[in-house]
This record gives sequence, C-alpha cells and structure tokens, in this order.
Amino acid sequence: MILKYPISIPDFLSTCKEMEHKPCFELVLSDLLYEHGVLQPEPFGLQGIRKVIEVYEQSLSLGKSSSKKEMPFFREHQLRLIGPELVPFSCSLYEESTSFTPAKNDLWISLDSEDLIDVCLGENLSLVCCKYDENEMLETFEPLLKQEYDKILFDEENTGFLPGSRFVSLLYKALFEWRPAVEQPRKEWRITSLNTPEEADYRWNGTTLKPMKAIQVPASYIRQIEIYPDYQQEPALYTALIGALKKVGLVPELLLTGLVE
Repeated sequence: MILKYPISIPDFLSTCKEMEHKPCFELVLSDLLYEHGVLQPEPFGLQGIRKVIEVYEQSLSLGKSSSKKEMPFFREHQLRLIGPELVPFSCSLYEESTSFTPAKNDLWISLDSEDLIDVCLGENLSLVCCKYDENEMLETFEPLLKQEYDKILFDEENTGFLPGSRFVSLLYKALFEWRPAVEQPRKEWRITSLNTPEEADYRWNGTTLKPMKAIQVPASYIRQIEIYPDYQQEPALYTALIGALKKVGLVPELLLTGLVE
C-alpha cells in the first residue's frame, strides 16, 4: 500500500543528505501533546478513554463518588501524561484516496508501507492506522481497561497505580490511534514512538523550543514526488525543483510527477 507524506519543499531539501554514501531524507516526528498545545479540551483519544471508563463503571453500577472518570491524565502544569515521563512522537501519512490536502506547493512523498515497516523495525517505531469508529474503539478498549481498573488508585488528593499497571499504555494507544469519526475520509496512518525527554531532539523554531524526533529514510524508498496541487501551475518552481533534486542526489526523471514516463 502506498502512503503519502506531506512536507514543504525547503524542509525536504534541507533534510536530504548522504548516509553510508546513499541519499536519504528525514521523516520528522512531532510531540503530539506539544502540538495539541493546551490541556483543555483534552486530545480526542484521551476523551475516548474517559468514555471507556464511564461505560465500564456503568456495568459495575458504580456511583459518581466512586468514579475514576475524572482522574487527572496530565502532570500539573505540563503537557506530559502521568506515569513514566515519556514523549509521544508521531508523524502523519495518508492513503492515496485521502481527503487531506497539503499546503499549496508542498510536496507529496509517496512511500510503500512495507518499506516503512522495515524502517520502523530498525528504529523501534510503530506504524499504526488511525481508527474512527467509536463503538469499535469502545469494544477494543473496555476489556483492556477491565484488566487495569483495579490497579488505578484515585481519590480527591492522590492518583497512583499498583505495580504492573499498564493503564498509561492505554492512554498512549488511544492518543495515537483514536480519531473523530468526521476525520475518517482523511485515512490517516501514523509512525509513532515513545521516548524519554533525554532521548528526544529539540529545535528552536524562532519563537519556542519544540521536541522532535527525526528518522532517516533511504531515498530509494521514495516511489513518487509530486507538487501539490499541480506542478503545471508553477513552471518556474517545477523547473527549479528538478535541478534541486539532482543536486541532492535524486533522479527526478524516475520520481517527479510530470517527468516519469
């Protein structure tokens, strides 16, 4: 299956380099919680976990006073979840029939999912397909929550977990995979990674410090490069891009829309 990665022309060209005498480029994974930016409303997947808790507690006939639905998921004053201090990194790719549209004159980089799986295996990453059906996700998460529910310690003053709890892993799974039904036409996939803050990279973007993780992908994995929405609308840009691709060691005649025979 082909998955398409949107990237700006300057970002793509600036990350193209040689590793072991072979051209490669970067896929940049961003901190999902940082990108969300504020604690309210919570990221959609975490809202989903609260629904799972609510449904499960209803099956137990628990009263509101005993509910764990309102337990805090975030550390105080931080865009970090409770539990182990981990950064949830992700980058988005889309199926060919996606409704997602890149910014004008961005590039669509087409990659084969099998090649991406090879990259993920070598870098301890995961390639996941976003899920949009709420009933399906509730059915998926409820038995997982059932195993963890009694390991969650929560009252008005304290939140904690018994040894062996994997509840926080459920939070990250929902954060990465669970998306609103209205987004289903986007057909989004994600490359994901959980890293400690020490393992992350940090870049200053002119106004603030952003956590990120860059992974190197062999340029030989690129199946096609196209300018969105149409290279024919930008002949000057298209001409310059042909030369720029050659300069970074790529062969536009094999990759670039309009030149490929």
